Amino acid sequence: MIRIFSLFLAVISSIACYGGDVTTLSGIVSDKGGAGLPYATVRAVSLGEARTVQTDVTGLYSLTVPCSDSIVVSVSYEGFKSQKAVFRGKQVEIRRDFVLEEDAVALQEVVVQGSRVIHGNSKSMYFPVQKQRKGTNTGLGLLANMMIPELRISKTSGTVSTSDRKNVTLCINGVPASREEINAVRPNDVIRIDYHSVPTGKFAGYEAVVDYIVRSYRHGGYLELRSSTTLLNTAGEYGAVLKYNCNTWTHSLIAGTDFTDYRKNENEVEEKVGLPVSFKRKSVTDDYRLSSTKPYFYWGMNRITDRVQISLKVGGVMEHIPHSDNVSSSAYLPAVYSPSLSVVRENARNASVYLNGYTYYTLDKKNYLMLAGSYQYGHNDFDRTMTEGAYGSAVSTMENSHDFSVGLTYIHNTEKNGGFTFRLYDLGNVYKDRYGGDVDSRQRLVNNYIQADLQYRYSFSERLFAQTELTLRHVSSKVSDAEENTWLFLPTLYVSCKTGEKGHLVVNAKTGYVAPPIQWKSDLYQNVNAYEQVKGNKELEHVVAYMPSVSYSYSFSRLMMNASVNAFLSRHSIHDVYYQENNRLIHSYALGKSLCQFMFDYKVTSFLLDNSLQVSGGISYYTMKTNDDFRNPLRGFVCSFDAMYSCGSFTFSGSYVSKYKSMDFTSSAYSDLPCVYSLSASYAKGRWFASVSLANFFNRKTYGKEYINSEIYQRTDRFISPDISPSVVVKLSYCFDFGRKKLDRNVDEPQKTIPTGYLRPKD
Repeated sequence: MIRIFSLFLAVISSIACYGGDVTTLSGIVSDKGGAGLPYATVRAVSLGEARTVQTDVTGLYSLTVPCSDSIVVSVSYEGFKSQKAVFRGKQVEIRRDFVLEEDAVALQEVVVQGSRVIHGNSKSMYFPVQKQRKGTNTGLGLLANMMIPELRISKTSGTVSTSDRKNVTLCINGVPASREEINAVRPNDVIRIDYHSVPTGKFAGYEAVVDYIVRSYRHGGYLELRSSTTLLNTAGEYGAVLKYNCNTWTHSLIAGTDFTDYRKNENEVEEKVGLPVSFKRKSVTDDYRLSSTKPYFYWGMNRITDRVQISLKVGGVMEHIPHSDNVSSSAYLPAVYSPSLSVVRENARNASVYLNGYTYYTLDKKNYLMLAGSYQYGHNDFDRTMTEGAYGSAVSTMENSHDFSVGLTYIHNTEKNGGFTFRLYDLGNVYKDRYGGDVDSRQRLVNNYIQADLQYRYSFSERLFAQTELTLRHVSSKVSDAEENTWLFLPTLYVSCKTGEKGHLVVNAKTGYVAPPIQWKSDLYQNVNAYEQVKGNKELEHVVAYMPSVSYSYSFSRLMMNASVNAFLSRHSIHDVYYQENNRLIHSYALGKSLCQFMFDYKVTSFLLDNSLQVSGGISYYTMKTNDDFRNPLRGFVCSFDAMYSCGSFTFSGSYVSKYKSMDFTSSAYSDLPCVYSLSASYAKGRWFASVSLANFFNRKTYGKEYINSEIYQRTDRFISPDISPSVVVKLSYCFDFGRKKLDRNVDEPQKTIPTGYLRPKD
């Protein structure tokens, strides 16, 4: 009787698996709060065959394995305790959800305390700790609080660059994002931040990438109200962030307004003009005011399935400048011209709208297709009146611009991180302006370039990785009487090497071009004042530049460090030239001689007092030399220091950057920038966040300086701008969740569940 019953069960099992000898596994990997964990590793073993898949951005996974009586499934994720489950009995479909718990000791073999990091072949993964999250309410603030040694973050402009001077593209779950989107990210939703020092695959074409890996929820969302007010230099921003999730769709709405009322911009300009009758001119700002309001909005939606990732964004900005007043006085010695009072008043209205689209499609396990496009329209009109002595003019201007881009990318991956990427895209700009009143002129500027990128990558071993990128670009530009059509070839080579489990070395050899603006290459002619004119130079051309760099990162038990060396080498520079013609000072542009720039950068971040105190210090040495006779070499040191202390709900932080000098590649102007520093304190409790910060508060006369030295013209410009003047910033935000539900759990439990601790995925 038992044999008959066993035979009956075997027949039933065979019928269940009839029509297919595979089992489909699917489910969701999430944390205890119900948020899906993106890019978690799910590995299933059946009949001795192992198959691995990663979850999508929402935490969903699906894979097929041979049908058998025993299937072992393990799930692992950096920073979380992994799980292993064993399923008994042949089944056609198994639905299993995994809930992972955070493991504070999971990464002790890499970093015992502090911000946790794992170095891979082409990227490094950084895991923020809770004390870093609570010190800010924006995504960019979290990146600054983590004090990643490889990155340099400007708190005033919001730009991010690397220690070897590469531009960084910011992304959220693999999709390029604007500064507003990054700031709208809640720090508590960030699982980790990936820094791609060698961008591969869909990131091909970028110099470097910072990708925020953010939790995704299946239902519900949150609303956050934010305010920021700057005292002394009156400015502020008031806005709201709304995010809602519904199954595979995520909707985001960001809206608000900025306002400014600056009154502390000061300029002192001293000029020496070597005409037949030489003279000195001194100009001083007597009164200044810039008042503006700028409302903005952004709406975006994302959908992610196991094969398709779609992103659509629409946004717009309007700016009204009712007051732009600049009153300055000028005096001459000797008095070749009469002293004058210059008054410039402007009323401006600006508006722009943009549309972005992005689609990433999985053809199969090794082939992917990506399509991206964008369009932006800008409109600007302003009325300007200017009086200088007995001379006066009134000008009305209307400007329109159209910017567009479209690109297609094909990605093929092989085993061991190898493969190639081909990208083809077109980027264009059309600009028109029309001047009326005392000046009657029109101008139309058209820029367009088509670019093809071929990227090939190969992994020699688990530690050594190389990538070469070849770029062919056709540039077409036209303005007024000037037109150019140029082909450019830009090769790049990356070599990345893991030095043990804690070190990462990247060598980069890049070739680029510096293109002078097309206006400089036209018959540009403009009267600046009574003695100066500006002229273009049709003989200007693109300049080849070589940009090698080496960057090395290493993680100790309580310390992270990065050292980098980079250079900028060019046979020519582009600079301003001044000469005399018909008793006038002519300002034009020309190719200079060779230029060499070298920089060494070292930065270290340490975690003390059980992670309550976090300090970061850096030092850079730079030197710049050109063979032009009238441009002196530059050299010097730049020091920086950051510190953050966390105590309960309070966080205190400070930053300092010493003064330094610089020289623009396409200008003869030198710059002396003063030291800048800030102190801040924040409070985070529940749904509330508040902070106050003081910047440059103990030095009320902090001047920057620009100067030009030539044979017949010297100029020194001392200035005070809002970026370097004293300010007090007060921020307040309130956030609450709504409609959020934990993911539905499947009640089917396997016969055996085995906890395995931390399973580290392969690189």
